Amino acid sequence: MAPLSPKWTWRQTEATVTADVDVKGVSKKACDIFLSDRFLKVNAPPYLLGLDLWGEIDEERSTATVSQGLITVHMYKRAPGSWDELHLDLSDRAERASVLERRKESIERAHKKQEEKRKERIALREREQREAQDRSFELDRKKRQAIDDAKNRELLDAREEIASFTSKKPAARQEDQQQKREEATDSESDLEEDGGAGGEEGEAPQEEESQGEEESEEEEIVILPPPREKMASVEVEFTPTIVDNLPAREGREEELKLIRRSQGKPDDLASETDLTERHPIFLKDKGDKMSKHGNFKGALRAYNRALEIDPSHLLCICNRSMCYLRLGEASKAEEDCRKALGMIAGEESTSAPEMEDSEKKHMLRIKMSGRLAKALAAQDRTKEVIEELENALKLSSNYPEIKESIQRDLDDAIACESVSFEGPLDQIVDLTTTKLKPKIESIKKLADTRIKQQDPKGALRVYKQISNFISEVRNKCDLDAFQLMDKEFLLEMKLACFSNSASAYLMLGDFVSSIDSCKGAISAVVTLFELYYDFPKDEEDGDVERLIALIEKLLDLLRETPGRSSHLFEGKREKYVLSLVRILRRMSSACGHLKDYGLGVKILEVGLTATRMCELGSISTEITKDLRNLSVLQAQHCK
Repeated sequence: MAPLSPKWTWRQTEATVTADVDVKGVSKKACDIFLSDRFLKVNAPPYLLGLDLWGEIDEERSTATVSQGLITVHMYKRAPGSWDELHLDLSDRAERASVLERRKESIERAHKKQEEKRKERIALREREQREAQDRSFELDRKKRQAIDDAKNRELLDAREEIASFTSKKPAARQEDQQQKREEATDSESDLEEDGGAGGEEGEAPQEEESQGEEESEEEEIVILPPPREKMASVEVEFTPTIVDNLPAREGREEELKLIRRSQGKPDDLASETDLTERHPIFLKDKGDKMSKHGNFKGALRAYNRALEIDPSHLLCICNRSMCYLRLGEASKAEEDCRKALGMIAGEESTSAPEMEDSEKKHMLRIKMSGRLAKALAAQDRTKEVIEELENALKLSSNYPEIKESIQRDLDDAIACESVSFEGPLDQIVDLTTTKLKPKIESIKKLADTRIKQQDPKGALRVYKQISNFISEVRNKCDLDAFQLMDKEFLLEMKLACFSNSASAYLMLGDFVSSIDSCKGAISAVVTLFELYYDFPKDEEDGDVERLIALIEKLLDLLRETPGRSSHLFEGKREKYVLSLVRILRRMSSACGHLKDYGLGVKILEVGLTATRMCELGSISTEITKDLRNLSVLQAQHCK
């Protein structure tokens, strides 16, 4: 677009000339004005004005102002007088070349002046910086000089004090000696006045005493005791080993006994075993340390060894029940919990000092009731779980935090118990009339709340119960008799349970279980699409890579084939694909934590294809970012 020529007017006096340029709608910041002794240029896009002035002006004194779309240039003439025009006419070709040459020279002079001013400003700034630096150096020098002068004065004062003290010391010593001589003379005169001849005899000891004092002042002799004639030996005893060159460890007593028999030694190890292997207290501490570090098998061996020595050790029984729970032996954990509760109630004898403190006894009873409920829950005995938790809830009435935790577990147990059908499962033909549908929905909401409350373990318990019930219904019921909406509901609940379980396992750091849950969720998604598409899923139970291939086939089918019940499937296609993409993101995250970056990249690439196919823009951006980060980690891992 060519620039526009603005409207302008001018006026003059004998000494000045003023030009007003109209640039409506142009801001002050956009205006650029150049003025030399023979040329005026105004650049205010979209306006452009260039004038070769009639006469010569003093650009140093000239000024320009911009106000409300009007540029006013006030110029001072070099020579007073009247101008015929503000600018020269360039229409005459004969004069045009000379005018342009004059313009060029004027602009060069202006640029030269600007360059000289710039250099002057730089030189001035450098000179000011040097002067400021010199002043700073001078100030620092004066400060250092003042500090040195103060040090020298203090040094001179100290030397004068030492010199005066040194000069006074001999004089003081002479005065003391003179005083002693005078005292000796006085005592001698006293003896002479008494008329005794012993004065002369008493004078010698006085002189000897004074000489002894002078010698003691000069040097003090310290006499050291003589060295010992014989050095005593210290005997060091070490803990005896059970078997030569063989360490004593848990669970190796039988092996040690066989070795000792082959060496002709007695089987009894009690006399030689270390105290930490013979006393239940030390064995309990050993088991506690192993348990804290996740070594539950080692802790279990330590607790078993302690209970062989003292079968009534209450805390070892309590802690062993926890080890059994962690190792998946729920029945043994239940047995230990019931035995511990019997000891606490006084049904069985125990020598535990905790039984003497009523508060510790009460807290231990609450703890073991809760642990017994967990052991029963692991065996799917929900009714007994509810009974134990209700009992623990009554005991914890004075402990708000513990009560809140137990109440949450009790709500989960009651919810899981409500997912049941009174009667044979094969009689279920309608989820609405049997009131199972609202129950399952409310229980799923409870589990979702557990996830939001950062309680993944509680959520997993509920999701597992719902998934097991849905699987049991699908296995025992005639699904062909179900309505399409009921089939969809069961599969959607299964999908939600597996997908959210994968998220809960990620929160707990159990990445392998998270991948397994993602597999179950993918199976549910594929089954949902089977309701509307002819799609065989004979590979659904394969590994992750076979599942990826299955999903790619499914996406190809969705891209090419419309649903056979499109009026019912309307709006659900994008919903199920979005669920599938979220599952793939969680699976890739678990693979990344397991450092299987290549598989994680493949999974995200499939998810990105799905988002682009359904035009899911926001989540597509997130997957692209995840894919970039995972690719960087893969490259670093390969290096």
